[in-house]
Amino acid sequence: RFEKVQQTFIPVAIPSSALFFCIDQLSNIDPMYQYSLQFYLDLFHKSLVGSKETEPSETPGEGMSRAARINEHFTYSLYRNICRSLFAKDRLLLSFTMSVRLSEADQCDLRMLITGGIDDFNGIPECPEWISMEIWKMLWKIQQQVGAPFKSLISTFKDPEKVALWKAIYNSTAPHEILIPDQQESKVTLP
Repeated sequence: RFEKVQQTFIPVAIPSSALFFCIDQLSNIDPMYQYSLQFYLDLFHKSLVGSKETEPSETPGEGMSRAARINEHFTYSLYRNICRSLFAKDRLLLSFTMSVRLSEADQCDLRMLITGGIDDFNGIPECPEWISMEIWKMLWKIQQQVGAPFKSLISTFKDPEKVALWKAIYNSTAPHEILIPDQQESKVTLP
């Protein structure tokens, strides 16, 4: 029985410990941002109580598991309570830090997002005339330094069938609403 309960709460322990260290590191931004372990444990206990199982779902598999409800309640409660004591300029940083800690993002992808990647342009193909060299270099860096979905990115700009789609994205005022060329058939967009 103990092992069953323990297995139930492992999915709660991992993100909760990550969030603790996220909050603990806020003191590096400003020494005023120091929170005690007791404060953290009190919030966690309130989340355990506040996310008690309501009515069981009629259909098995429907609704959130107990661990998922605790995680959702605790993450929101922690964010809300910590934001009360942060300067407005630091709230976005807290959101970003919590999101990164809780995500399973690849470190290379995060590094590319934060730093813009490493400038290594060895072997870069000729830039199409309708794209600026700066954008072309960024596309090259994405292909070289980010995960599998982008491994053939540059070649799609040379494919005559896909150039019109890329130009439509490039010239669009809402490019995020257009499916990228390699994903037209599957209706799935890149992450």
